[in-house]
Amino acid sequence: MKRTFVRPEGDNETAKYMIIGEQPGKIEVKVGKSFIGASGRVLDECLAIVGISRSDCYITNFIKDFDMPLKHYIQNKKKEVTFSKDGLEYLNILKKEVEESNANIIFTFGWASTYATTLRLGIKNWRGSIILIGDKFVIPVYHPATVINSYGNAEIKGGQYLNKLLIQFDLQKGKKILEDGFSKTIREILIRPSFIDTMEHLNLLHQKGLMNSIISFDIEVTNEEVSCISFSPDKNFAISIPFIYEKGSYFSVPQEMEVWLSIAKILENPNIKKCGQNLIFDTHFLLRKYGIKTVNICDTMVAQRTIMIDYKVGLDFITSVWTDHEYYKADGKKYFDGGNNDKLWKYNATDSIICSEAYPKQLAELKKQNNEDAYQRQVKIIEPLCYMMEKGIKIDVDKMTQAFEDKLPEINQMRKDLDELAGQPLNASSSKQIKDYFYGVKKIKPYKHKGSSTVNEKALIRIARQGYPEAFKILEIRRAIKNRSTYLNPDKVDKDGRMRCSFNPVGTKFSRVSSSKNIFGTGNNIQNQPHEILKY
Repeated sequence: MKRTFVRPEGDNETAKYMIIGEQPGKIEVKVGKSFIGASGRVLDECLAIVGISRSDCYITNFIKDFDMPLKHYIQNKKKEVTFSKDGLEYLNILKKEVEESNANIIFTFGWASTYATTLRLGIKNWRGSIILIGDKFVIPVYHPATVINSYGNAEIKGGQYLNKLLIQFDLQKGKKILEDGFSKTIREILIRPSFIDTMEHLNLLHQKGLMNSIISFDIEVTNEEVSCISFSPDKNFAISIPFIYEKGSYFSVPQEMEVWLSIAKILENPNIKKCGQNLIFDTHFLLRKYGIKTVNICDTMVAQRTIMIDYKVGLDFITSVWTDHEYYKADGKKYFDGGNNDKLWKYNATDSIICSEAYPKQLAELKKQNNEDAYQRQVKIIEPLCYMMEKGIKIDVDKMTQAFEDKLPEINQMRKDLDELAGQPLNASSSKQIKDYFYGVKKIKPYKHKGSSTVNEKALIRIARQGYPEAFKILEIRRAIKNRSTYLNPDKVDKDGRMRCSFNPVGTKFSRVSSSKNIFGTGNNIQNQPHEILKY
């Protein structure tokens, strides 16, 4: 079969930038030119906005034909990437193109071209990272096609218009490197400190804090205990202080007591400003376990939500926006999957040093947007929320337990009533059975949600309106089961008879507080309790 080959555009020897797409589409094949369809228009708009001329770019694709879909050439199954024979052939062609290119700024659009160029997997993770391959800077970018209607690959769906701003942001990052050069931020990370080194650094951190340095910190928790804590006074240095390691306790008991007293001296001092990511977690955990009351807080997560309300607020996204550090959050996952302590401590320290670099830039942007007051209002509620998380709400456990037990016979009776209404056994919790009953046996036209048939609450209400009382009974059963398992379950209450949740100061898109179960497995969303539950 003749290949629908699309040749690269531009001069690889003189181009300032190299753009690598994934695979040409039908329009590109018809015209014989890359990025000219709808995705091409998005690319051209983004290039124009950041001031990059298309004529300064060498534009190619990892896969250069449209004979077969992308998955024929490269597949990602359970985070294991494989190439077909044709895929390997194109991989070698791409490697040669990169080697022969005089452009030292390379943009890889999409997961496949990013992996083929850098061996980094996951465009959502690596987007915006500056990856040095030889003497070339590679910046993974969301594919322009993700901005328009449907664009399917292993990781990303289309219709994500917000990606357009991120594409522009990452293109601008490459342009800045070309025009101003690149000097990677020097970051010194100290792990496995001796007791003497630990105490000296804690004393130095205390002094720097009193001299108006913002002290960033982060904890890592293993088996509901602090396994290490990191501190960073600036973007160039961080220390991770461990409490457990491969041989057991890292310090002796008297030494560890001194370390914690020095830590408390920093965190509890109202004249020392502390910074971190999602600090309500760290501050509450330290309050619960050690009685440390952290005050004078600033939070990169709260700042990020205030600055870019439509985007993610995780530290991985913050890293890609405000620093030149590569994506590293997978390092923490590797430790919990069986990695060594050194990786965990480095990961722990990196979290702090990233906050030290990102927060001053976020603060400058907040001031530029005239949003600093909005941020300050939100961050000031962290301390009272932390207190509320620790105090909890008094529960009448005896009455709740009785209601929990009484609810089961009620649910069983409702199940019998449903079987009688349906004329057959029907499991209200089984979506498949309910679909088969209404859309199969009863021949009702299926209600859809995101393209697939559904029997969610909205669909069942519509079905009930058509004269099917069993739909109302299913809803009644589902609500009763949820109330029993979620709101009446005495296991959600702590041993002292109080229910404690976890609060998020910017849990919703518009920075409203949200609540959920806590890290210790108790509590729940106390903001949306059914009215009949409030009496307990």
